[in-house]
Amino acid sequence: MRRRIALVVLAASLLGRVSAGDQNEPRSLFAKKHWVRFDLVLGRLTATQIRGGRQNCLLDASSTGGPRELLSVTGESHAPAVSYERTDRHQRLHVEILGRNRVTIRREAQPGSETVPLEFVQPQQGPVSLRLGAPNAVVADVEAKSLWHLLLAEPVLCRHQLLPVLKLLRPHWRLMESAERIETSLLRAAAEGDAVTLAHVRELVDALDQPQFQARRRADQQLRSLGILVLARLEQLDRTTLTREQRQRIERIERDLALMKVDSPERIAAWMLNDTSVWLAILSRGDVEAQQLAASRLAETEPTATQFDPRADAAQQRRQIETLRLRISARR
Repeated sequence: MRRRIALVVLAASLLGRVSAGDQNEPRSLFAKKHWVRFDLVLGRLTATQIRGGRQNCLLDASSTGGPRELLSVTGESHAPAVSYERTDRHQRLHVEILGRNRVTIRREAQPGSETVPLEFVQPQQGPVSLRLGAPNAVVADVEAKSLWHLLLAEPVLCRHQLLPVLKLLRPHWRLMESAERIETSLLRAAAEGDAVTLAHVRELVDALDQPQFQARRRADQQLRSLGILVLARLEQLDRTTLTREQRQRIERIERDLALMKVDSPERIAAWMLNDTSVWLAILSRGDVEAQQLAASRLAETEPTATQFDPRADAAQQRRQIETLRLRISARR
């Protein structure tokens, strides 16, 4: 995960300036028209339902001090697209969704406004990114595997800056509450232990290269039976050492397990359970018990994680975490 937060004191002061100008979840055209439904699918913002055909709506309440909004929706199955613009006395906001899950959100401050400029980018594949501040005065620049990873790693930034924007897309979306439930489930699972070990997954992947077709198919079925838990373990494998058939079977398993299904805290906790980036994020918390569980979990990948000292001062903990991050990256 890329993380750069400059001038922490300044950032903390900016966080109080809630983005949309209102803290009472203003209703947008998305809520009024019901043309699009947004969900998270494996942590990716996705337009799971788009009304067919083409719709456009302009609502201009600027004369009464309200926002000016423009919503355009194209529901053709081959090229669904959503475009939304919102302008008020605090900000200019533009949201674009292409192909259901390629998302760009940009927010600019109006002259004299204290609104923090924001850019959120979710490509079709790959990590999501969040940048706060003007191009020449970046306050925060972070990158994460998914929106859930971002919420767990940077809850303060997301709560005060990104989530008010996302609630314009879907009012009363309790993403932070869900993220907290995910973290609670992760810590509970870590305390109870995990049967899906990396060694077991490696054994099954090795069996995908057996000469007998029945043995290969049995290993494929066993990997699938582990469900979404297996995805993070598969990501830990060095695929350059695998045969072509092993790689192809793994790719099919990943694709089939990641088919569009709306996220729940339980499903995402299972998906994240073996994800080292998640445990590194939890390790940065101030909760000693959570840090001990995270260190124990990371020790499965990097044995020196057991040496992490949760009672060290903040600067020393940051150095320990960065050392672990580098060592884990080197093992991939």
